[in-house]
Amino acid sequence: MKRTLVSVLVAAAMCLSSAVWAKVWLLPDYQASDPFKERTGGRTSKPEPDKKTCASIGAQSYSQVPSGWTCTSTKTVGSEVCCLNMKENLCSTVTYPYTTCSDGKVLSGSSCSDSKGTHYQKCSCNRSVYKYTETDCRNADAKNALSGSTCTEDGITYGTECTDQCKDLKDQTTDYGCEIKYDAPCDHICKVGKSCVPLGSSYLAVCPSGYICNDTKTDCDGTTKYKVTGCAVGYSDFDTFWCTKPATLLSCSEMGYTSGAVCGSGEITLYCPFDVNYVACAKLDE
Repeated sequence: MKRTLVSVLVAAAMCLSSAVWAKVWLLPDYQASDPFKERTGGRTSKPEPDKKTCASIGAQSYSQVPSGWTCTSTKTVGSEVCCLNMKENLCSTVTYPYTTCSDGKVLSGSSCSDSKGTHYQKCSCNRSVYKYTETDCRNADAKNALSGSTCTEDGITYGTECTDQCKDLKDQTTDYGCEIKYDAPCDHICKVGKSCVPLGSSYLAVCPSGYICNDTKTDCDGTTKYKVTGCAVGYSDFDTFWCTKPATLLSCSEMGYTSGAVCGSGEITLYCPFDVNYVACAKLDE
């Protein structure tokens, strides 16, 4: 009797175990028991996925960093790469120092743009306005000089005009000629004219007969004038310094001439008309 009861209980236990196995492994998933599910309010549910984004942490998505900015640090949130810090890409003020120009110059060279505007490498003279250099003017005409408004770039001066620098110069040549001329290229124009003081009556238009005129000069009118410096051979001067032929033949010493005499500075030499080795020294009034 006892053995029969035990057999029945064993058989019942085996049936119950089979039923539990069938419930767990053979029934549909929605009826199966999931040991990893959480129970909330008597029901089971899966955990919510992580829904954090770059915006949720106050960051900018790396793919949306605006042009002109660089991301300096990043963080991955969910499936996104977020930019935590950004800096603006500003143009180098060393390479691109100019945003405006003055003194007739215009912006030129390579450029760079940022949020503050467009920056340029240099300021250059506006060559459509400042067309000429000093060399350009000289090559066109040696008398030309750079004029008008000017602009200097890299040590070279550009101007708006080339002007004949001699055109306003007045020629100062007098009846007696030119004393000083302008420097080149205007050296064809007289700067200071000659002034002249006439030689006076001591200078004659011709050297008289019987006289020696070793002193000649050009007078203000351009003619050659002569000054008497002695008597010609065969003529003598006793008291009036006028050269005449003596009435009687006299010795040179008796007439006042000295053999081998040498006249001093400012004196004229008078030769004895009978012997040129005898001379007399005298001063003539101007």
